Amino acid sequence: MPHNRFLAFLLIFGLHTFGLRAQAPEPAAKPAVPAVSPARVIGYYGAWTVYTRKYFVRQIDAARLTHINYAFAKVSAKGEVIVGDPIADTGIGARPPGGVAGGNFAELRDLKVKFPHLKTLISIGGANDSENFTATAATPASRQRFAASAVKFIVTHGFDGVDVDWEYPCAKGEQHGHPNDKKNFTLLLQELRRQLDARGLTDKRKYLLTAAVGAGPEKIAGTELDKYPKFLDWIVVMSYDYHGPWSTRTGFGAPLQHDPGDIRLILNVHGSVQAFVDAGVPAAKICLGMPFYGFSLGQVPPGPNQDGLYQTLLTPLAPKAAKMLPYRDIESDYIGQPGWKSFYNTTTAQAYLYNSQKRLWVSYDNARSMATKGAYIRKNGLGGAVIWELSGDGGKLLPALSQAVKGIPAAK
Repeated sequence: MPHNRFLAFLLIFGLHTFGLRAQAPEPAAKPAVPAVSPARVIGYYGAWTVYTRKYFVRQIDAARLTHINYAFAKVSAKGEVIVGDPIADTGIGARPPGGVAGGNFAELRDLKVKFPHLKTLISIGGANDSENFTATAATPASRQRFAASAVKFIVTHGFDGVDVDWEYPCAKGEQHGHPNDKKNFTLLLQELRRQLDARGLTDKRKYLLTAAVGAGPEKIAGTELDKYPKFLDWIVVMSYDYHGPWSTRTGFGAPLQHDPGDIRLILNVHGSVQAFVDAGVPAAKICLGMPFYGFSLGQVPPGPNQDGLYQTLLTPLAPKAAKMLPYRDIESDYIGQPGWKSFYNTTTAQAYLYNSQKRLWVSYDNARSMATKGAYIRKNGLGGAVIWELSGDGGKLLPALSQAVKGIPAAK
């Protein structure tokens, strides 16, 4: 990446060995091949997609990726990392239709043989399986046990690293969070880094450690972001879901910049990036989340521009119309269909649709959004892009994103 590319020039001066006569300086050495850019294109692969979409690891367009994060492994009640879905992950029990012996983990290992540049990480936790993190991170003994099990897991199953997806430290309610999560998460990452590095010395290789962190102010408040760069290779910023089915007003799910019509000033990708940088995270360790999905909302009035944008719902939180839609479904079932008009907001780099007859509104990222956000990553020297999640693509988003972010060697 241009902002992180360092070239070393060596000007050699010498003295004549016996006559102590100064020689003319030799020409500056030609620069070596530039250092590998840290820009990454990382894709989350969801284990459940073998059932819901018949989407298998072997179908991943791995040539356009640098890393795959496999979602998810679980944290057991004992605080150990365990397989999330034994059937899909490792092929234990009845295989999903189209599955292979050894499950998705075996397919990931085969994929890395075919694409040697590719690295894989096991993502631990997620929205549905983070309830045991608080107890796991609470004591030195439990942190050591967790880290040891994580190292054993990746060595056993052939992963190159660990991605911790605790949603979310200090969260209230169903996630059973605690104020001590803030400091304990840092200590958990520190112990993971220690044990991964120790195993790396034995195996003569580098094991990766990353974490996914919420992009909103309340999520950031539950972290010690300034301490994370010491332990993490990069941080996944979950820069999406700024608006969605929980909203009472239409707004974009992943706006790049603040749009004057949006009453929430800091809930946008650039605002989140600035918050992370201000908290002490180097730009090169920030990897932006990219949604391969959108949201629909119902009971939306047309508004002055007849597009439904920034309008208060006539029936707040209309549940039947509020949906999370993979991009592939938006492309096939909404775009260009009768009654639907397409729009694009250049400030936010967001596409949206409106059906005035049905009063339905859909917000999403398209290929143009991906290209614009990829250019933003390169311009600002960020660490790369992270896709949630790969099965949502209809074949257009990943190529556009990869082309925009890369144009440079894949990161190791």
